[in-house]
Amino acid sequence: MLNSPAITELTTEDAPLNLIGEWLRAWFDGGAHAVGANDPVTFPIVNIAFNQSPAVQPAYQFATGVDTIIRVLILPRSETVDPLDTVLSSGKLAVDRVLVNFYVMAKHNGPGMSQESVQTVAKLLKAILTNPATIYDLGLKGVRMLSPQTPQVIQGADYAQRLVACGAQMLYPIRYGDQPVDQGGVTWSTAAVLSNLNVVFNQSNALVVNGYLMNFYAWTATVTLYSASLIADAPQTSPVVMELEINGALTGQTIAIPMGDVDTEVTAMSVLNVAVPAGNQVRWKVISAPAPTDSAWYVSLVMTVGLPSN
Repeated sequence: MLNSPAITELTTEDAPLNLIGEWLRAWFDGGAHAVGANDPVTFPIVNIAFNQSPAVQPAYQFATGVDTIIRVLILPRSETVDPLDTVLSSGKLAVDRVLVNFYVMAKHNGPGMSQESVQTVAKLLKAILTNPATIYDLGLKGVRMLSPQTPQVIQGADYAQRLVACGAQMLYPIRYGDQPVDQGGVTWSTAAVLSNLNVVFNQSNALVVNGYLMNFYAWTATVTLYSASLIADAPQTSPVVMELEINGALTGQTIAIPMGDVDTEVTAMSVLNVAVPAGNQVRWKVISAPAPTDSAWYVSLVMTVGLPSN
């Protein structure tokens, strides 16, 4: 789990770099890590640099195990902003489509050592950018849809270099804030509809144990959660079970994604009838799942919430 804050409209430049930097350091730490179903391999320690910051020196520093640099440069491509309005809040969802360039650089003494170093690091970087399980934590914080290309050789007099170019999306909500409305003694935010409300949780990456569906909700008065229904790409070796979490506490209310054929959609439904006090956050947590390569993908869960009539 990454500790850096998720992307917001106030941190569109620094938050992605902080998240990617923390993620890279967790992998390239000199330890052995398994990528997917492969046996663990050793990830060299690397220096991390960003944009046009000064080069980390010395690049050749075998005494401390740091002998290579990964420099991260994010280039904007396009942006879309879609409505995210409900009867309880107003806002938009921004999607920044970017190109993330990872420059792997090394300069060592000895013939071929620089090229061998950047080739090793670039191949490992491409692998962890490609595997859905390894990029899962980035997706939770708004860095999503990573699409890396094969490492390219860059000719240069000063360093041996490889470029791993990676398409990505940076997602963040823009909230307008609450607009309290008094309706018969119950204050709602931008409330005009008093019938049942559907709220959506989703996740495009593979579901893993202790992970969450994207999105969370809270209301300004007590509500009742009536039911949950979902559609997802089926898991392969065992069902995926998710449990309703209210204000950080599991409730015992679960919904299971059944097994199915590869690349087929399955559905599920669960009756809840759970009261949620005002201000409590509601999330869905994965409590049981197969390996990421066999888990459910592209999950969309819709939960029906009862609003008061007076």
